[in-house]
Amino acid sequence: MERTGRSLISIPVILLLIVLFTYHWSNLANGADDKARNAVFVAALFVLIGHMFNKLIPLKEIYSEKRFSHEKLVLFGVVFMLAGTAAHLYFYSENLGQIMQYRDNYLLTRGKGYLVVFFDWLPLGILMCMQANQGMKKKSLALVCFISIMVYTAFYLFVLMKRKQLLLLFIGILIIKYEHIKNKKLIMFVLASAAYAFLMIFGQVRGFYDAHGLLETFEYIGTSYNSQWIMLDSFEGRYTSMILSDIISYTDQNGIQPWIILADFMVVIPRALWPSKLMTLSEWYSYTFHPSLYERGGAYASSLIAEAYFALSWVGIVLVFFVVGFLCSKADMVKAAGYNVAYSVVIYMIFLMPRLGGSSLIIYAVFLLFPSWLTYRFSREYSEKLQKEATAVCKNRCTGVQGHEL
Repeated sequence: MERTGRSLISIPVILLLIVLFTYHWSNLANGADDKARNAVFVAALFVLIGHMFNKLIPLKEIYSEKRFSHEKLVLFGVVFMLAGTAAHLYFYSENLGQIMQYRDNYLLTRGKGYLVVFFDWLPLGILMCMQANQGMKKKSLALVCFISIMVYTAFYLFVLMKRKQLLLLFIGILIIKYEHIKNKKLIMFVLASAAYAFLMIFGQVRGFYDAHGLLETFEYIGTSYNSQWIMLDSFEGRYTSMILSDIISYTDQNGIQPWIILADFMVVIPRALWPSKLMTLSEWYSYTFHPSLYERGGAYASSLIAEAYFALSWVGIVLVFFVVGFLCSKADMVKAAGYNVAYSVVIYMIFLMPRLGGSSLIIYAVFLLFPSWLTYRFSREYSEKLQKEATAVCKNRCTGVQGHEL
């Protein structure tokens, strides 16, 4: 059996600290905003404290011999792929003429969360099939996975011009293939550096590509690139930092707003069914601080630190990031159990966590993490059932042979 690793600080916790400081780089670099900077440090501190309680607060550990029914996992993967594809087809068939502009495509998804949330089931299905095929070794399934990855990547990169949706897919591929990588530290450093540079440059030229096309964009990169494109000052985390500063200032003047906690849990109910439900922090912030953007259907993302402060001030930051640090310290159990796709969702959530509100984290947990975890549970139990049946048959045969000999 394989158990969770016992490293001093788990990889998910280290990753969370890195992205936390990266997204809030502007808060840390801005000496004039001491309160926002202190909020980031307090959040990071209680992530570490929560991690330290890993040993003191036990959770039921996940043990596994990594025996899954590969056929069952492929079946689940196909179901996920079909559901994700159907969601894409239904949404974009209605808006086919409006997806070629990044801004228009973004605005089209506003208020359609009940459908958009299933878009990520397509990469989840691909990853399930990939992991199952490591045991099945079927060339036809490997080809289907490869073609699906290429089509999905091309669609999101060159048609929709979105980066976030590709992140889950490539995190999953890396996790599934990780055990087969030689020189892991070097390869991981090279891949991380290349991914960072690519995402930063893509963010810089997305608007140009939107207006001019692919070939002109390559020419533009060749003639206009400068090192400022990949500096943290150009990273979209500056908006996350802006939200934190604005929310702290507002909360200090108007008091805490604990209603936002209830709004987070309301998010699982589509606004189409409950038009008057409370706003999420992202919606409220855009409505309050950038009304013209909100009226056009746009919105800023969010900030988990800002939402914690908005709800309960410093107590909110302490509580939220203590729990986050504790749960991240337990995340390696998911990997140790062989639940690679579920672990990919965990890492994906950690990558985005600083710019997400509680509502988004609940959506990811309910519609991505829980279904992928459940898939492994069903596949594992199915395999264990077969194993028990085979063991029972073997025992019966052995007993029969021994009795005959005696």
